[in-house]
Amino acid sequence: MYTEVVSTSRGLRERKKHQTRAELVRAGLQLIAQVGYDGVTTAAIAEAAGVSRATFFNYFASKEQLVLANDGAVHRSLMAEAITGRAPGEPVRAVLLTGVQKMIQFDGWPLSPDDELIAIRAQLLTEVAPLRAAFLGMLADLQEEWTELLVTEYHAEISRTEAAALVGAMSGAITNAVLSHLRHGGTTDSIAEVTLHAARTALG
Repeated sequence: MYTEVVSTSRGLRERKKHQTRAELVRAGLQLIAQVGYDGVTTAAIAEAAGVSRATFFNYFASKEQLVLANDGAVHRSLMAEAITGRAPGEPVRAVLLTGVQKMIQFDGWPLSPDDELIAIRAQLLTEVAPLRAAFLGMLADLQEEWTELLVTEYHAEISRTEAAALVGAMSGAITNAVLSHLRHGGTTDSIAEVTLHAARTALG
């Protein structure tokens, strides 16, 4: 009984933390959409989300980190799960697609893939130089880690060059396709479809 109570309590705390994180992201992006990235402070975001500035810093180190809230940690975990949990003999391309599908289906993102604020975030990542640099750096780190995982799991079947090429082609295709989709008036409710189509196109 005690164990069940503790488990339930932890579950409630995690849900509350996820909710607060999501509320901060939404408040921040909505404010930035209204007054611009440079015009928004962490204090203003905290106030809009109904939390203290100290609470803001419990979740994000900076305004930049808030915009990058769909950070690499979950991407790393989901792709690692797909690669290390592969079925015997499962091809590399199929495993990478499984990883992409896991990311699409994951319901713990601060913003769901079809949230309209995704378009605002994408615009910021392309137009604000520090954010663009941070995003590209995060993407490069992810690509390196996924490449290393593939080399480890498929060491007898694939070279590092081949692994890096596949990972780079897939992640680059997804990024470019989604950004192009949004820039040219595409709706956020079709981002999941665009993501999967881009991955399949890149991986062949």
